[in-house]
Amino acid sequence: MIIPNHNYEKTLRACLESVYAQTLRPLDVVVVDDASTDRSRDIARAFPCVLVARPENGGVSAARNLGVAASAGQVLFFLDSDIALAPDAIENAVDLLMEDPETGCVHGVLDPEPLYDDGPVEVYHCLHAHFWRHRSAGIVGTAFFALAAIERHVFEATGPFDENLRDSEDVEYSDRLAATHRIRLSERVTGRHDDVDRLLPMLTEQCRRSQLLVPVAAVERRRGGGLRANRTGGVLAAGLVPLTLPLALLT
Repeated sequence: MIIPNHNYEKTLRACLESVYAQTLRPLDVVVVDDASTDRSRDIARAFPCVLVARPENGGVSAARNLGVAASAGQVLFFLDSDIALAPDAIENAVDLLMEDPETGCVHGVLDPEPLYDDGPVEVYHCLHAHFWRHRSAGIVGTAFFALAAIERHVFEATGPFDENLRDSEDVEYSDRLAATHRIRLSERVTGRHDDVDRLLPMLTEQCRRSQLLVPVAAVERRRGGGLRANRTGGVLAAGLVPLTLPLALLT
């Protein structure tokens, strides 16, 4: 189990509690703290996990690679520190990998309910994140490593995450992985996510992600996968958000 973390003291305890409550306990749990300035490291030290403390922030790709190097399991389960797993998530992910040797990676569907309900913006965001994964479940061309399992030998053959990337690292990695193995999105692997809960940050994030989804769409179209996070009109609308913000200030 590899958990990258940067300033997620709000959710890290719930994340780790969910890991240690699994029906199939992980061989080891590695928390890679990416130069947090909050209480994250103190929270991690309260659990029997391996804490890798980075002195400088290197991004999620570097954190995940460090976590792999510090772990010993033959199945690598990547989990973001703002997600709490369903009790059977690890067991189901391992079963899916073992059932189909051609499947190199299994990633999960986020729960429609947030980890912490901080209001209607977060509820909407969680519903949206759940819905597009739910309708795309099956063989896809792109994996999202916030909630994903991959066998170690597959990871080693594919190579590490590109540490030059702080965004779209999942897409770049998936492009290499899908050349040799299937990628499966499964509703049997689930977790609750603590999502953005304010309107302006949500719109900003949607705008940023609308740009990041362009390479995802290209990969899925090329491989015939079923992963569709947003319809075309929605992506275009999100991209226009910065143009509408000055109007909001005038009203």
